[in-house]
Amino acid sequence: LGHSLSAQGKFSEAELNVREGLNLLLAYTTRNTPEVGRTLANLGLIKLQQGRTEQAADLLRQALEAIEASQARSYSPILAERRAELAFALQMQDRWAESLALFEARDRGLRSNAAQFARTGSARSDWAHALIRNGRADEAVEMMQRIVAYQQRMPYTDPQILARAKGFLAAAL
Repeated sequence: LGHSLSAQGKFSEAELNVREGLNLLLAYTTRNTPEVGRTLANLGLIKLQQGRTEQAADLLRQALEAIEASQARSYSPILAERRAELAFALQMQDRWAESLALFEARDRGLRSNAAQFARTGSARSDWAHALIRNGRADEAVEMMQRIVAYQQRMPYTDPQILARAKGFLAAAL
């Protein structure tokens, strides 16, 4: 419900709903669980949509800490997603080195399971953006070429997503 409300621009209602869910979760479980991490991340993403980047980064950091403390495996998709969300929030604050470090930790974690990595990879356009902003555009070019090629092979790709990927490729070039 929180996602639906925030997608409609009803941020106060979304936040209230997610906070109530978080309080209910914490009444029945400990803080260091994937469920609490996901709920904290949802709250952080609502703050990010509102432009409250500092609050968003704080909540997303708490979400990441909850997942890490839950004994999630290094290649966990949930752990990878929490790292990417926090890295993106740090980009919104021009904290490019910290963002890049999170994407690199995410990549190392995902690579620790070769079979899963072969299916999913770890490339992301926001990671490429962090590479560009940290003076590593050559790496971003290669990453974005793979992303654009993959999207163009798909039977359907959202034109906005493809345009964004091509934009990051152009910036890297």
